[in-house]
Amino acid sequence: MDDGDEAFFSSLEEFEFDVRLKNMLPGEMGNK
Repeated sequence: MDDGDEAFFSSLEEFEFDVRLKNMLPGEMGNK
């Protein structure tokens, strides 16, 4: 795996974490 792939998967994990975090929050970001 080269650095490009590693950077891609790293950003993908951050994105998925951000989505999960927003799903747990109440209010505007939560249930829409």
